[in-house]
Amino acid sequence: MKKLTTLAFFTVFLFSCSPFTKEAYLERFEDFMDEVSVEYRQYDESQWVKADKKFERLTGQWYDRYKDELSSREKLTISGYKVRYKTYKGIKKIDSAFQDLF
Repeated sequence: MKKLTTLAFFTVFLFSCSPFTKEAYLERFEDFMDEVSVEYRQYDESQWVKADKKFERLTGQWYDRYKDELSSREKLTISGYKVRYKTYKGIKKIDSAFQDLF
């Protein structure tokens, strides 16, 4: 019984973390980018590590799951998100470098 409960908990946890549809995936990616665009200047190293992990899931595992369903426009939107994320991360590194210099 204990193994069954553990298995059920793990299954619920696993599926509650990943989007079930392409639309949910796109919405989750958009929400993530909205959050990063507002907060990136305040992120410390640990927050960037967490953001990087989520970004990796969004552009790796979850993208692979839905890539065959995505339209060209949606793929272009995701490419734009990738560029924006890298830009925010780069800006933060430049800001930190200037603060270290002065």
